[in-house]
Amino acid sequence: MERGNTKLKFFDKYLGPVLLLALTPLRLFRTRQVPKLINSVALLKTAAIGDTVLLSAAITDLRVANPDMKIVLFTGASNFEFAKLLSGADQIVKLPLTNPFACVKIIRSHQIDIFIDFDSWPRISALLAALSRAKIRIGFNTSQQYRHFMQDIPVLHRNDQHELENYRDLLGVIGLNAANLPQQLQHSWKEGGNTIVFHMWPSGTQSHLKEWPAEKWHTLANELLLLGNYSFVLTGGREDISGCEAFLATLPASLRPRFISHAGTSFSNTLSLLQQAALLVSVNTGIMHVGAAMGVPTVGLHGPTNPRRWGPVGPRTRSVVSKSKGAGTLNLGFEYTLETDYMSGIDDGDVINASRELLCWTASN
Repeated sequence: MERGNTKLKFFDKYLGPVLLLALTPLRLFRTRQVPKLINSVALLKTAAIGDTVLLSAAITDLRVANPDMKIVLFTGASNFEFAKLLSGADQIVKLPLTNPFACVKIIRSHQIDIFIDFDSWPRISALLAALSRAKIRIGFNTSQQYRHFMQDIPVLHRNDQHELENYRDLLGVIGLNAANLPQQLQHSWKEGGNTIVFHMWPSGTQSHLKEWPAEKWHTLANELLLLGNYSFVLTGGREDISGCEAFLATLPASLRPRFISHAGTSFSNTLSLLQQAALLVSVNTGIMHVGAAMGVPTVGLHGPTNPRRWGPVGPRTRSVVSKSKGAGTLNLGFEYTLETDYMSGIDDGDVINASRELLCWTASN
């Protein structure tokens, strides 16, 4: 599902379940037996860089299990460029999600044995799987999303485990004991840097509810400077340039020379910055998952999100959870209570301690 497309979301929510339910008689004539010989697998992930990072582990699992298997990854526009960084897929195909008929035509041009839908709530993904002509279709049965009617093998989407574990459950259907971690994206972390990356800007629905107050970032920077002669880099997309400029304007004179913004620069530049960073401190968003997967010492700030569901996955990570009432309740990414101040409950002392722990651990190893 393309983020920010309200019209597409409306039709997905209200028309999608009706279409899927109408197609269910066709499922009566289909097998639910996974073939013993699997020559080709298609994976579908229509949006979200963070989710695509987690999906990279599944690609590795599939490739390790069967080096000769054809793997096709279908994406949306928002995660296509990022997906090209992943290893293991034979083809990465961008789908024009605003034109479902074109999507079906593209998908059907590939001969597919197993079609695995990794989206947890969009109905359009389930429709594309249903019309894929794959021998077996696997996807999530997610509570109250009404998207599983046409899956040959629906898999319960659980809100009591990390999303990576949910992805592994999908692979378990075809007999894989999935255990790989997300890929390092061809940019494994290099120890010894003296920059600290602050990623202050979340993405997605109601993203402002995942922003940490500017004064808290000031306090964190001052405390980290007691540990070393660090400089600070702000990262973000083009839409975050003005936010970074506004933040820089709030810095006291003692801190301003140590900060520089790289918001709006290329994604490859952001990867290089992360690769050479001593530490990444990020709100819960795609860059947090990217840095963690690369091996960057990463502190994730969780307000509405629960790290047990959406925490960073990697060898050097810490999660700091808000103490606000209602914090940590986000499951699929849109169940916000708009009047809740999620992020003010993140104690700056906890963030400082987590950052210090990672910096000191890195120095001692």
